[in-house]
Amino acid sequence: MAVAGTGEVVRTNVTGKAHELDIRLEKREIRLPSTYIGLTGQARVCLVNASEVSVSFQWTRFSTEQDEMIQRQLMLTQLVMMTEEEKAKIHEKKERENNSSTRSDKYLEGESFRKTAESNEMERQAMLQNNEAKISGLEINGNEMSLPILAKGKLIFEDDVFSIEPVSGNLPAKSTLEVQITFSPNSAEDFERFAFCILGGREVRSSLRMIGRGLGPNVDFSFRRLRIGKVFLGARHIYELVLANRGCVDALFRVTLTRPFSVSSSLSPITLAKLQPALTDLSSETRINHFDIEATKADITAQARSTEAFEKCFQVIPDDGLIGPASVQAVQISFSSADKLGIFEVPFYVLFDGCPEPEIFTIE
Repeated sequence: MAVAGTGEVVRTNVTGKAHELDIRLEKREIRLPSTYIGLTGQARVCLVNASEVSVSFQWTRFSTEQDEMIQRQLMLTQLVMMTEEEKAKIHEKKERENNSSTRSDKYLEGESFRKTAESNEMERQAMLQNNEAKISGLEINGNEMSLPILAKGKLIFEDDVFSIEPVSGNLPAKSTLEVQITFSPNSAEDFERFAFCILGGREVRSSLRMIGRGLGPNVDFSFRRLRIGKVFLGARHIYELVLANRGCVDALFRVTLTRPFSVSSSLSPITLAKLQPALTDLSSETRINHFDIEATKADITAQARSTEAFEKCFQVIPDDGLIGPASVQAVQISFSSADKLGIFEVPFYVLFDGCPEPEIFTIE
């Protein structure tokens, strides 16, 4: 709308059409090589700019602006709560120091005390300024804030297993940029993450699915089941289990007769959550940490008593240790029963660092 000097009003329609630039990710999914815990695997994906315009890009964990705003609000709420708690602690510390200083004034005199008080006051002021900088979220590291917020308030991609480099930058016209994906597993399991790239000239963020598998120690057992046959009361039998590390990383192990707590059932997670207190009590009573819900309590208790009766007859040396790559570890297992008769089957659980499930060998 235009208004002339004479007061005449002229209205006109203005129209336009927006076009998205020809910018894309070369792949929407990337599978990284299986990687041992403590090592890193890498792969590359390309950002392709086929347009005539130089654009910016940035990787984030959020698919939409709305999701990012929700996360930012959550972070701000947590920061405010931390700020209040920290301020309360600083105020309490200040009160204690003031009270201590007041009491000291009654007993200490002279120039030496005044110098000490001035030195303490300078240290206290420095501490307060440092704490105030932290709680306000403005602790500076070089030219960047310590909070995971870049310019323009975007939350960059951060993850404990996958990393992206570069995480932001400019993509010149008619060019291709290689982005390096690094996979650093912290446990032996499958990992899946999504990253989203904010591209200038594109309305929707481009998604990248990253898949990787973490590998734990690769250890061979000289046996998984040992049948020792009949043993006379009072006799001591010694057996040897050889653990051979076939992998590329150290294998930190521990042998135990107690299995980590777990439940096998077709019940829903909600129902299992309701049963958790009862299962915990049953675990304390029977010393069994793995349950089949379909089994009866009588069956579980009978199994526990049968196993527990002979567990104390075994001795494992060593029961923990570290096996280097291409190395072996001999574990001696001795059995002697002074007064217990019967048939037994005792499982041993070998826990490896970084592996969620134990390896099992059985002696019967």
